[in-house]
This record gives sequence, structure tokens and C-alpha cells, in this order.
Amino acid sequence: MLNKRTIGSALLIIIAAMALILAVSAPAFAGLRVAGSPVYANITPGESGSGVITVTNTDAERSIDVAVDVRGLGNYLSGAINILQADADLSPYTGRGYVSASPSSFSLEPGQSQAVTVTVDLPGDVGDGGRYAVVFIHTVAAGSGVSISAAVASQVYITVKDSNLTFTGEITALEMAPPQSQQPFSVSATVQNTGNYHYKLSFNGTVKNSQGQIVGETISTTSVYTLMPTFSQKVDQIPFSIHSDLPAGLYTVEVEARTQEGVFLNSRTVQFSLSDTYKPVPVRTLTTQLWGASASWAMSEDGVLLEDVNAASLDSTVSIFLQSGTTVLGPDSLPLETMNISRMDPPPSAPTGYEMMSAFKFEPDGATFDPETSITIKYSQSDIPKGVKENRLEIAALDTSTLQWQILNSDVNAGANTITFSTGHLSVYALLSPPASGSTGIWLWIVIGLAVVAVLGLIIFIYKRRQGKKAAMRKAKSKRAPKADARQEADDW
Repeated sequence: MLNKRTIGSALLIIIAAMALILAVSAPAFAGLRVAGSPVYANITPGESGSGVITVTNTDAERSIDVAVDVRGLGNYLSGAINILQADADLSPYTGRGYVSASPSSFSLEPGQSQAVTVTVDLPGDVGDGGRYAVVFIHTVAAGSGVSISAAVASQVYITVKDSNLTFTGEITALEMAPPQSQQPFSVSATVQNTGNYHYKLSFNGTVKNSQGQIVGETISTTSVYTLMPTFSQKVDQIPFSIHSDLPAGLYTVEVEARTQEGVFLNSRTVQFSLSDTYKPVPVRTLTTQLWGASASWAMSEDGVLLEDVNAASLDSTVSIFLQSGTTVLGPDSLPLETMNISRMDPPPSAPTGYEMMSAFKFEPDGATFDPETSITIKYSQSDIPKGVKENRLEIAALDTSTLQWQILNSDVNAGANTITFSTGHLSVYALLSPPASGSTGIWLWIVIGLAVVAVLGLIIFIYKRRQGKKAAMRKAKSKRAPKADARQEADDW
């Protein structure tokens, strides 16, 4: 029979095996959320200032290690914010050396928050204008101190108090293709910020014929991104409204670049010629607003887009693409004037059988696109529950009248960590994951069953081995017994 020690050992083996399997199969999320960003500081030279940003671990299951670095802040030519390492942060207006963040590293339990104090120390001889930096907050892989799985960037804008702020800029390039009849009329402009302070760009301009008469004017356009000193930004499409048909001939386009507040920066002209009559289309605008980013796009009077719309949030979490020729109507069936996209925090409850990863509200609810538009949502690799295959991520739309979710067709790009779907209307859209237990449950029980069978087999093996040893001992004893009897008889004799 099995003794208590053997049974206890077997039970410990079974429990340990099950615990190991469950630990490996448990869902794991990693995410960071920052409040109090960006940081704006107005500081007198020789003095200090500070602000607080709050970092939260949005992971539902496990703790994370977080590191905080200070980096440079600049622009890509597209205008998007460029986070610069020290060797690339060469602008005389960098604020990287004046900014510190404390604590520089910490651990966060699930749902826990940590206040990070951002301090700016300006030397007395700092000079005029603005200074720029980024507080880069990222998770650190255990044991490596290098690998980043999730990150957020808090921009720091420093104004040197009572200094001379210069708003200057130069249009370094003004380009246009010959306009095609019944197609949008637009130009592209590249502007360099030659001042010492940041601004957003706005443009206005005119089209004149060979007699100097104004035959067209720009539609109000403001850049999506803030332009930092010394950096350049290219605005690809500055739309124009042409008053009437343009006969063949020579024309001049003049564009003025200004700050969003109206400060004149620079102007430039470009000429083009028409060999045939150009027939314009009446133009109005569609404005897209994604948190931190806004842009306007040309469309006809009946709501047909005259140019491609490529709009994205500053952090590139959400982007939307509408092809030229798409009809964009509001809930009232009139041409849509403004489209607003925002992150839902906290998000709504996930549909049954799914985990909620992120959700976004696209307004106005009920606005329509014909043909359908393409929307892309970006996620972090660490947002995916452990044990869930990336291609099982889903997009769902919320019917706001019935509060029911509908799973949509979508395509996951694992290399880019994006999921793209098409839709013909604005609503609430969510990125979902099946629960980790749902994706591994069958295999989990199979593995547990195999572990139990293995342990029972081990117990039977030990039991049979012990029984075999006992039988051998009894046999050996029985062989020794006759010899002992013979010796006893000889002694008696």
C-alpha cells in the first residue's frame, strides 16, 4: 500500500504542475497613462519651476518597472513631433539640459499611480525665447534595463520669462503641379522656423492672372503640428477656391505664411501656365479634430472630398483615411463640417467573451461616408494578453441606440502593431482581445490531464517497485530458513 509520504509527494507534484501551467497561461497587460501633460513653464532666468505629471499603470494583472528619461524635442519634415536622443538634439533652443524628472525610476502595481516632479532650472544667461524637451516615460524589461515595451512622451515647453520672443520664418519651397480641370487646386509649402519660439502655421494667398487680377484665394488652413525653432515643416496641400473658369494663359500664385495668431512670417510666389481652360469646383472644408491635432480639407458644396484626407492624432494611436471623391454627410444629410475623434477613458464595458483594450468615440454619431472610410488603431505589443495570438484581435462598433456591440471585419498588421477596418459611419469603436483563458482553455486542461496521468504513472511505478523489493526480500528470507534449521539440528546433535 502507499504510505502517507508517497501520497503527499504526489499531491505536491500535481499542485505544482497545475500552478505552473496557470501561471504561464495567466493574462498579462502592460500600459502607461500620463496626466498633466504637456508641461508649460514660464520661468525667469536664474530661477526654477516645477510641475507634476501622474503616471498610471493601466495593466490589469501585473506590476511594471518604469524609467523616466529627458530627451530633446523637435520636428520631422511632416511636422510630427520628433523625440531626439542627445547626439541628435543640436538645436540652440534645446531645454534637455535644464530639465530633470524625479523619481527617475520606480515600480507600479496594477492600477497604481506615481507622481513625477518635472523641474526646470534656468541659468541666468540662458538667453531669449523658448526651450524644449521631452520627459520620456517607458517600461523596462526585467533584468535588462534596456528593452521598451510601452512608452509615453510628455512635451515640455519652457518660456524664458520677460525675454524677447521672435516669431520669424521662411518659406524655403513653394511647389505645385499644373492644375487639372474639375480637380482641386492646391500648392505645397515648406517653412522653416527661423525665430526663437514655437508656433503653428497658417496660410493665405491668392491666384492672379497675367493682368494682376485676383481669380482665386486660399481656404483657411492651419497646420496640425507645432513647429519648433530651427526645424522645418512641409504642408502638402494648401487648398484654393477659384472664382470662375481660368482660360489658357500665365498665372501667379502668392502664398503668405503666418503664425496661427496672425503674425506675418514670409511670402513666396510660383508661376504656372494653362494650355486649356481650367474649370474649378465650388469648395468648402471638412475639419478633422483628433486630440491634439486639427486640420481642414477641401470638399465640394455637396460634400464630396476634393482631396485625400489623411488625419492622425499626435501620438499616431488613431488615423483615418478618406479617399478623394468620398461623399461625407452629417446626421442631417448635409455636408459634414467637423469630425471629432477622442479617446474614451474609462472605456465602456467590453462585449461578452472579450477583453477591452481601448475605445474611441467618433463624432458626430450617425455621420456617413460613401464609399466607406479606412480607420487604423495602433496598439502596444504588451497590451495583448499573454497567450492570445495577435491575429485574434478584433474591432467592434457600438450601436448607441441599442448599446449592442457588433464585431467588424478587420486586418491586423503584426509588424506595425496596427489593426485596420472599414466603416461607412461614425460611432464608438473598440479594440478587443479574446480572454487569455478562452484562447488556451482547451489546451490548458489537456496539459493538466497529461500532468496528472504522468504523476499517477509515477506513483504506480513507485508502488510496483516497492512491492517488488518486498517480494524479493521475502524470497531471500525463505531461502535462508532451511540452512538455519540444519545448523540448529547439528547443534542439538
